[in-house]
Amino acid sequence: MTMQRVQARKHRTVGSRKTCALRQIASHIRAVFQPIEDLCTGEVVGYEALARLKHGDQLLSPADFLSGLSQDALTELFRTMLGQAMSLRKSLIGDGLDFFVSVNVEVPLVLSDGFVELLQDVLDQYAFIPEGAVVLELLEGHAAP
Repeated sequence: MTMQRVQARKHRTVGSRKTCALRQIASHIRAVFQPIEDLCTGEVVGYEALARLKHGDQLLSPADFLSGLSQDALTELFRTMLGQAMSLRKSLIGDGLDFFVSVNVEVPLVLSDGFVELLQDVLDQYAFIPEGAVVLELLEGHAAP
């Protein structure tokens, strides 16, 4: 086997392991939805998707797992959270309720190449999405340049 083939095979193996690891992270992420109320009326107007990592029978908060994630893992986390938030919105609309959903996102991800395509890829899986139906919240730790 030539050196190029060995390197190509090694690259595919590393890529496969990375893909498996990202899928494993995504399969353990759960969105916990916090109601957002209108302060004037007290009405629930939306839900914020909060990431939790299922570890055994515990749900870990982002403080316990975010700092160790690579940029690829953070991208997969966002994709998973947005998908779960959109699924909730779809089920609420099916029940006759029309709320917005909010998902946290890190500034470096928003600024990265391919973010718009990632966003479009997830949103395209759902029917018509009216203006204001999805809110992206920039994580506080990255809000300042």
